[in-house]
Amino acid sequence: MKRSKAIERAVERLDTPTLPYGFNTRLMARVHERAREKRRTDIITAILASVAIIAMVAYGAFAIAQVEFPKINWSEVFDNMMIERMRLWGMMTLSVVAMSVVDMYIRQYFRLRKMRKRERK
Repeated sequence: MKRSKAIERAVERLDTPTLPYGFNTRLMARVHERAREKRRTDIITAILASVAIIAMVAYGAFAIAQVEFPKINWSEVFDNMMIERMRLWGMMTLSVVAMSVVDMYIRQYFRLRKMRKRERK
């Protein structure tokens, strides 16, 4: 692909951006590492949230369909609609709390790991 002379001249006229005080390659590496850790944490949190949502949907589907499993008599467990709704809300609440706790531990793990790496250097 040919370069246009007009574009080259325009680029040459531009001022080069000045870097902030204290900028160095180590700072840039830390910024990239933070971004990578944040992406990793977000991916793990998204996976766990997806699993929890799928579990809630499956639980709700089985509760609504009143699927009977061989060892559990579901009609006795869900004797009326209010208990069924309370259990469903309870499961959703527990899943949200569990996801929050897991997210907290994952973030803490990566923070501690990062601190240990800094101490080694």
